[in-house]
Amino acid sequence: MKNKKVITALLLAALMSVSACGKKEKTDKFKKYLSDGEYKEALDYSKEHDVDFDDYTDEIKEQADGVFAEYQEGKIKSTEAVAKLKILGNIAGKEGREYIKEIKSKIDDIEESASNFEDAEYYFSNEYYDDAKTYYEKVKEGTPHYEEAQKKLAECDEKYIEKVIKDADDYVESGWYSSAIDDLESAKSKVSDTKKLDDKIAEVKAAERTGKIKDIEDDYDQWGDTDYTIDSINELLEDYPNDAEIEALLDKYADIYADEVIEDAQYWADSNDYDYAAEKVEAALEKIPGNKKLTDYLATLGESAPAKLSDLSLGGKGFSLADKEMEDTKGNTYPEDNTIYSSDGTDKEYTAEYALDKKYTLLKGRVAPALEFNKDASVKVEVICDGKTEATYTIKASDYYSSIAVDVTGVSKLVFKVTPAEGDKLDKTSILISKVTLDKAEEKTEEKKEDGEKPTEAEEKAETATTTEKAE
Repeated sequence: MKNKKVITALLLAALMSVSACGKKEKTDKFKKYLSDGEYKEALDYSKEHDVDFDDYTDEIKEQADGVFAEYQEGKIKSTEAVAKLKILGNIAGKEGREYIKEIKSKIDDIEESASNFEDAEYYFSNEYYDDAKTYYEKVKEGTPHYEEAQKKLAECDEKYIEKVIKDADDYVESGWYSSAIDDLESAKSKVSDTKKLDDKIAEVKAAERTGKIKDIEDDYDQWGDTDYTIDSINELLEDYPNDAEIEALLDKYADIYADEVIEDAQYWADSNDYDYAAEKVEAALEKIPGNKKLTDYLATLGESAPAKLSDLSLGGKGFSLADKEMEDTKGNTYPEDNTIYSSDGTDKEYTAEYALDKKYTLLKGRVAPALEFNKDASVKVEVICDGKTEATYTIKASDYYSSIAVDVTGVSKLVFKVTPAEGDKLDKTSILISKVTLDKAEEKTEEKKEDGEKPTEAEEKAETATTTEKAE
C-alpha cells in the first residue's frame, strides 16, 4: 500500500512537470513572435492556444513603443505604423489596448500637425500671412513642428501688418481711402498689437481729408458746379465735424452758391412765379443754413411777392375756400391754397368780396367751370372794383378756363359776382376762381399825373393783360 501511494505521487509530479513544460513552451513561442515583430503570427497562434493577453502587457507596450520609434525615425509611414498597432491591439489586454490608443493618437497628432504646418508654410511663402497664422496655430504642442510653428506665428503678425500697410499705401495712391481704412480696421481683429495699424489709420484719414479737399477744389475748377461742390463739402463735414479748414472752404463757396441761387430765383420772380423762387432759396438754405445773402433776399422776395387769395379775408355770400385740390370740366387742376369756389345751389347770385384798401395794382388769375358744372347751363362772372364792373366772363361747361387781368390800382373793394347768364337762378353751376395774384402797390404818396405823363408799370401790365384777354 505504501509503495502504491509513492508511485501515484511520482506519476502526478511527472504529469505536472509535463504540463508546465507545455505551458512554458506555449508562452515562450507567443512571446518570441512578439519580440520578433511577427504580430500576425502571434495573433494566429493565440487563436489556436489559450494565451492570456494580460500577461504580456509589458511586452505589448514595448512593441508599441518600438512601432512609434520607427515611425518617428521615418523608417515606416504612418499607415504602416497604424496597421501594426491595430494588429497589436488584437493581441493586447485591456491595459495594452489603452496604451496603443495613446500611441495612435500621438501619430494622428503628428500627421495632422505636419499637414497644418505644410499648409501654413505654403501660405506664408505666398504672403497670405493671416491664413498662415491660422494653420500655424493648429500645430499641436509636442509634435515635431511645434517649436518652429511658434516662431513663425510671431513673424506672421509682423509680416501681416507690413503687408496690410503696404496694400493701404497702394489704395491711398489710387485715391481709394475708404478701402485702405476698411482693410486696416479689419486687420486689427487678427493681430495682438494694433498700434501700427491704428497709427496708419490716423495717417490715412489725414491723407483722405487733404485729398478730398483737393478733389473738391479741382472739380469746381474743372466743372464750376457750385451746387455739387456745396454738397461735397457738407458730406466731408459729416466725417470731419467742426474742422476749421473745411468750414472755411464751405464759407468760400457758400457766397458763390448764394449769388447763383439768387440769380436763378430772381429769374422766376421776374416770371411772376414767386413761390418757385422762394422754394429755390429755401432749398439752398438747407445746404448753407443762416446764409445772410439768402435770408436777406428771401425777406425781400416775400415783401415784393404778389398777394394770393389766401392772404386776404373772404367775404360775401355763396363762395368757399377750397379744402382740397379742385378740378375743372377740362381736367385742369387748381391748388387748395389759392382757390375759391361758388355754391352749386339755386340762388340768384353768389359773391366773393375782398377788401383791397388800395394796396394792389394788378389782379391776375383764372376762372373756370367746376368739374360738376351743369352742361345745360351758363353763368356770368363779373369782376367788380368799387362798384364798377371791370371785366365779365360768360362760362359754360364746355369752356376752357378764362384768364383774368384787371387793373386794381387804387381799388378799395373787390367783388367776384356770379349770376345766371339765362333765367333767374343758378342751378349746379359752381365756378372756380384760382391762381389769383395781386401785385403790391409801392408805398408812396399819391401824386396826380399831369397830362401827357407816361402810365405806371401796373397800368401798362393791366393794359397788356386786357389786350391779351380780348385776343383770347
